[in-house]
Formats: sequence, structure tokens, C-alpha cells
Amino acid sequence: MAKMKNSGVEWIGEIPEGWEVCKLKYCLLDKMQYGANSSGITFQPELPRYIRITDIKNNYELFSEEKLSLPENETAEFLLENGDLLFARSGATVGKTFLYRKAIGKAGFAGYLIKAKCNTEKLIPDFLCYFTQCSSYDSWKNQIFIQATIQNIGADKYSNMEIPCPSIQLQQKIATYLDEKCSQIEQTIQNQQQVIEKLKAYKQSLITEAVTGKVKIQNGKVAGKYEQYKDSGVEWIGEIPSGWEVKKLKYIADSFSKGSGITKDEIVINGDTPCIRYGELYAKYDYHFSKCETRTNLEIIETPKYFSHGDVLFTCTGELVEEIGKSIAYLGNEKCLAGGDIIVLKHSQDPMFMGYALDSKYVQGQKSFGKTKLKVVHISSGEIAGLLIALPPKEEQKSIAEYLDKTCTSIDSAIEQKQKLIEKLTEYKKSLIYECVTGKKEI
Repeated sequence: MAKMKNSGVEWIGEIPEGWEVCKLKYCLLDKMQYGANSSGITFQPELPRYIRITDIKNNYELFSEEKLSLPENETAEFLLENGDLLFARSGATVGKTFLYRKAIGKAGFAGYLIKAKCNTEKLIPDFLCYFTQCSSYDSWKNQIFIQATIQNIGADKYSNMEIPCPSIQLQQKIATYLDEKCSQIEQTIQNQQQVIEKLKAYKQSLITEAVTGKVKIQNGKVAGKYEQYKDSGVEWIGEIPSGWEVKKLKYIADSFSKGSGITKDEIVINGDTPCIRYGELYAKYDYHFSKCETRTNLEIIETPKYFSHGDVLFTCTGELVEEIGKSIAYLGNEKCLAGGDIIVLKHSQDPMFMGYALDSKYVQGQKSFGKTKLKVVHISSGEIAGLLIALPPKEEQKSIAEYLDKTCTSIDSAIEQKQKLIEKLTEYKKSLIYECVTGKKEI
């Protein structure tokens, strides 16, 4: 192991003797450059692709393959060269980086991106890219944000960023080593993610089959199929068991009501009343829940709207067509407040069954049908009332719901284990990069 010395930079820590710490601006071929005005970008596949801040998935991938372009003669100065590193300077992806390679195709950069060109005697782009994936870079960003009122990193700050610099030969050796190791880690992560997606698809398929009677649930397990089926009269439901019905939600509803707005400022950690806001239905709950994660004080809510045990809550506003109208059944016993953009269904069916059935694939397809991909998607109480649902006798609803709850819990546990493994692998990758680019691991 090489003898270490203090780098003089808190977030870099010790580096080997023989390494330097340099400001980025002294390692660049040209000054850092801001991206083109992105307001005129249109879809023109015959022209060079323009990368925007929202396209960057990670350091070697882009979210979209769509070739958003600007006329080349107007923006030639914004075209990228092999090895250019792009820094995001603001927004949710601030600090994220993207290393451009010619294999991506001819491209330019637009909007809130800053280009850095390095391939000098001091620094190679691959090494710099790896530095921007380690915890030292994160610490540097956090230090910048402490000093600023908004999360924005301009070219001046990036230019003055301090980075460890071993010899060019060692930088290349480190980059080659990390290419191999990180590729192996990413492949393992990808494999685990594919398993997660398969488990999620299996779970959704299982729910849909059970709540439409395609399989018979008996004594807590799948017991083949029902003896007799009949045409449901609805194409996307298909055949149902002969003892089941298909009904519009309005014919099994006792009532529909709307929640009342609860602002973020009205959430109180130790409030006297449990409550739920519509965004939480998307982020925190699936199928059913028994306890609200947030609370408020009743006295500060002007027009309180309640929900209680057995009620089903629907989101009537969302960002994604395929998730609009997400529904959750409440199985708790406290009287709770429903926030704005929530529709509350009261009914006399088995609540757990309703939670699974109303968020199943065949019902979600009805919620999303005919919706346009807009910035904000809406669904009305009238549309929800018109949803068609396959309905078994109530005792059978309970049996199906209990089976699904047990099975889905098992699947969710398997998914959680895979997600924890991915988190560990991601953390290991970051730690490995940090140790390599700061010389704490000898290559």
C-alpha cells in the first residue's frame, strides 16, 4: 500500500504521496460552456440529437432515445466531442453527469447543462466521470448547497472543484479497472431488477386472476377453476364464475364524497387527528392500509371530510395516465381526514377484496381508458362510479382477499429482499469508486 498524505481537502481525505489535488479549471482544454437555448428544440430525427438535463439517467445512459434536435447550422458550437463530460447545473438532477461517447451518435447539449472538455496531461474524462460518482463529489455538492439559497451549480463553481489527480497512466488504469468491476456490479443489479419486475408482474397477474374468478380460491390456496362460467358481457373481464355478478360501482356504493384540501403546512407530527393527502396514496400505500402516516390538528382544518373503516379512497388527480384513480381500502378503526383530490367510496362489500379488485389491472384499464397524457391527469367521481367490477358473494370475497393478502405479503417480502440487495450493491459500487479515485485502494 502506498504511503498516504493529507490531501488538504476534507471530503477527499488522504491520498497517496505522488498524487496531486487540482482545481478542475486547470485540467480542461477549454473553458466550461453552457448549453444552447432549449426552447426551440423539436423532433427532427435527421438532425443531431440534443441532450437535455431531463434525458440523463446516469453517467453512461439516457432516459429517452427520442432525437430532439436544433438546426445544425444554428448550433454547431453546441455539438459534443468524444469524451465531453456534461454537468447538470440546476433542478432535480443538479450535479448529475453524463460522459458523451461517439457510439451514442452525433449529439449536442441544451438547456441547463455545462460542458467540460478534458483530455490533458492532468486529467482524462473517464477518471473525472468516476470521480463524479463517488461520495467525495456528493460531499462537495452538499457544501455548495449549504452556501446557496437555491440548488444551482454554475460553471464557476464546477471550475473550482478540487479533484485528486494521479498520473495519466494511473488514471487510465483506474478507469479500466472500474469499467470492469462496475460493469459486473451493474449486471448483477440489472439481473436483480429483472427479477423484481417479474415478481411484480406475477403479483398483478395473480390478483387479476383471483378477483375475476379465473382461478378458484379455497381453503387459502388456488384450487383449480370453477365448475361453471358465464359470459360477463364485458370484453376486458371475460368469463366469470356462474355465481358472480358484474356491477357498476355506483350500484354497490352507499355514497361517494370528496376530501377537502390539507396543505403541507397543516401536517403536524403529533397532531390530534390522522389524515391522508392524495400524494401519499401513490407513494406510501398499496391495496389497503390500517394506519395513516400523517396527522393534523382538527381545529386548523376549515372543512373536515372524514373516512372510516372499510372505505375505499381514490386519487382523482395524478401525473401518469396508467396510475390515475389509484385506490386503497382503509381497514383501520380511527376516524380519519381525507385531503383534497381524494374521492371516498362507502360500501357494504368486503373492504380488503375491494382494495385488491379496484386496483387490479382490469379495473385500472377502465380508469385509464381514453385519458390523454397531459401534465396533470384527472378522473371524476362520475367516472369512478361507472367502473365495472366482477363481484363474488361476500363470503367468497373475504376468502379471496385473505388468500391474496397472504400471497402478496410473501411476494412483497421477496421483492424487498431483492431491493435491499440492490441498495447494498449500489453502495458497494460507490464505495469502490471512492477508494479507487482517491488512491485508498491500490490498483
